[in-house]
Amino acid sequence: MADQPTFLLSSGCLFHLPLSECARIARDAGFDGLELILNHPELLDVQQTMTQTRGMPILSLHAPFRQWSLWGGHLRAWEKSVILGNKLPELQNITLHPPAFKLSQLAHFWWYAKTRNLPEDLKANVGLSLENLPTVADNPFGRDPFKGHIEQCINKNVNLTLDVCHLGISNKDILQALDEFPLDILVNVHFSDARGLQEHLWPGDGELPLDNFLRLLREKKYGNLLTLEVGPATLPQKREEIVSKLKKFLDWVKNLFV
Repeated sequence: MADQPTFLLSSGCLFHLPLSECARIARDAGFDGLELILNHPELLDVQQTMTQTRGMPILSLHAPFRQWSLWGGHLRAWEKSVILGNKLPELQNITLHPPAFKLSQLAHFWWYAKTRNLPEDLKANVGLSLENLPTVADNPFGRDPFKGHIEQCINKNVNLTLDVCHLGISNKDILQALDEFPLDILVNVHFSDARGLQEHLWPGDGELPLDNFLRLLREKKYGNLLTLEVGPATLPQKREEIVSKLKKFLDWVKNLFV
């Protein structure tokens, strides 16, 4: 594994800005690449998207997770994400949200429940990963939802995107969680802080032991993707101040991996 993770900026951190500006800010701050959140079908134009992000490679895609009608349904959103991902030359990962057992996602849920090889069924030439979503606190009558999520990853032949703040708002110990799955399935860490039910806070603005989490990743020799995924409100409005804050974040994280 590499000495340090590959550091990505989620385009969701700056979704209010043009993608080209988001890519330039990520480059100027020193990130290795982008995780592109697919929030509109216009991003499926591979040439246009690569032009907008020139100089900052798209190393991870985040499949759509709302507004299914824009994509032709939840499953079609996954299929279109994979088609795009297969065309992006430097892409390493596509992050997927597992479908929920509710009316709007029911058809996709049953399709998903039956699959035993998600990359093969979606014809993916790049790695796929399932992201852990917020869950209710553990109760004595149910299974640990996080362990169930890990079982899904293994049973469906996909990797794991570990969202740290989702663990936090689910009352899950983020340090203990790193010992609850084989590290070789971890390909992406969505990194942000949480406080109570507030998620995607700037690191240090919440309650999670993020310093120790990063040190534990270092001890485990984690060398895959680490993606900053915070809300736009956590960043300044002026460009130079955004770049400065992102640079300080990278300096802090990299120093913990030395």
